[in-house]
Amino acid sequence: MRNRWVGLGALAASLAFLALALSKTYHKIPKGSLHFSPAFAVCAVLLVALANSWSAFVWRVLLAPRGIDLPFRESLRIVSLSQLGKYLPGGFWQPVGWVGLGRSSGIAPGVGSVSIGMTMILIVAAALVVGPVLLVLSHAAGSFVWLLLVLPLALGLIHPRTLEVVLAFAARVTRRPGLDVGGVPFNHVIVAFLLAVPVWLIHGTALLLTAHALHMTGGGWALMTGAFAVAWSVGFLALPFPGGLGIRETVLVILLGGALTTAQGLLLVVVFRLVFIVAEALMTGLALVIPRGHVRDVANTG
Repeated sequence: MRNRWVGLGALAASLAFLALALSKTYHKIPKGSLHFSPAFAVCAVLLVALANSWSAFVWRVLLAPRGIDLPFRESLRIVSLSQLGKYLPGGFWQPVGWVGLGRSSGIAPGVGSVSIGMTMILIVAAALVVGPVLLVLSHAAGSFVWLLLVLPLALGLIHPRTLEVVLAFAARVTRRPGLDVGGVPFNHVIVAFLLAVPVWLIHGTALLLTAHALHMTGGGWALMTGAFAVAWSVGFLALPFPGGLGIRETVLVILLGGALTTAQGLLLVVVFRLVFIVAEALMTGLALVIPRGHVRDVANTG
């Protein structure tokens, strides 16, 4: 009962911070001369919700080798609710909530911590691969071609030994021993990494649709997708900033500087932040009505 009240309190706090972020972002948008196409914006919201939900596929691939068969609707519910943790100060509430929600569905904390940690690392690795490559292919990267130097580091993140080192560091920080990748074959890691790539392709499409909603014609899909993947990675690593707020937008404006004016870039990132918040609110609403599920089979909870 105590854990339930703690969970409800965390959910209420997350919703409050989400509403605060929504209000602050909305008031930053200039209303006077804004030309806006709602249809493109609605499609962008739905795509962001889809991209944010996609990590559930990645997570399930990493749970399978442990003998855990989590129904997709339950993995979607857990991922959707844990997204709210990004809006709480500190930068660690999302994975903490993710592990806690997984535990309530029958996933042992040790297995949950490893699988969730690996999921987040692989999603970041995919962003650090997709971002630089598409920026270069867009022919608008300019002086940012040096970002290709990130590729060896990004690809190195998917190696089991690298994952073990990163998870060991996380274990020391969170004081949770035993976070290792044992029991997850490398072929499952590769599949999970490849499944993480569409997250950024979908997000880039959503950003492009947001630009169309604002009647901005500068920049193409490759530039938008590559710029967002890189900007998100930087924002994700800026832990003290809830949801990468401010950092992600600044980097995105810089990367889009060759195709959009500074004013256009600032307007786009503010509106896209609003699109993101609305999408995550939509996902939360969906998660609250999805029936609770439970692991169907746990062969090894570790």
